[in-house]
Amino acid sequence: MGVSVVMHPRNPRAPTVHLNVRFFVALPPVIAAADAAANDTRPAARDSALEPELNRAEWRGRKIAAADQSGDASEEEVKQRFRELDERIDRAARRNREDRRSEDADEADARAKPIWWFGGGMDLTPYYGYKEDAIHWHRNCRDVLAPFAADYYPRYKKWCDDYFYIKHRNEPRGIGGIFFDDLSQPDFTSCFALMQSVGNGFLPGYRPILERRMTLP
Repeated sequence: MGVSVVMHPRNPRAPTVHLNVRFFVALPPVIAAADAAANDTRPAARDSALEPELNRAEWRGRKIAAADQSGDASEEEVKQRFRELDERIDRAARRNREDRRSEDADEADARAKPIWWFGGGMDLTPYYGYKEDAIHWHRNCRDVLAPFAADYYPRYKKWCDDYFYIKHRNEPRGIGGIFFDDLSQPDFTSCFALMQSVGNGFLPGYRPILERRMTLP
């Protein structure tokens, strides 16, 4: 989830700008295990408590006559015994399947850790270069990151320069800004606060530039 903004002002004196703030969450292992269990079509294991019955009849395809070894029962009694036996085996199969799913889910839950990360940034692409605009833009980018770590701005500025470098032209795309991805350290609260700072810092960085240039001839 996130927000992506690209603005192309009609007046070429006003620069194009790009903002992206996003948050990703991967499927937790416990949910993946539950989904796999719900779609599990493997045959259920035999219940050891039912081995006498299973020995008297074929598993999933036994003959009705095998339900009565003495041969004294009527055909209807044999059918009834077969139905009772079948129900017992089915109950055991369901119980085994449910137990196996529960064990799989418990094991996955024990290993489960949240898998999440933040990414985004903002960059500016002027068509007419103005030094004061470039200074303001990068100073604002520095300020939105300053509360979190001193090295964030130089690192994320370089990341942006490298990310938006046009190799076949051997030139950068605009004057850059900041870019980052796979941010999950030191913790969720800090990362979320940084992302909010980037999002909230977009307008203070871009609006003064837009207001200065949008009415120029």
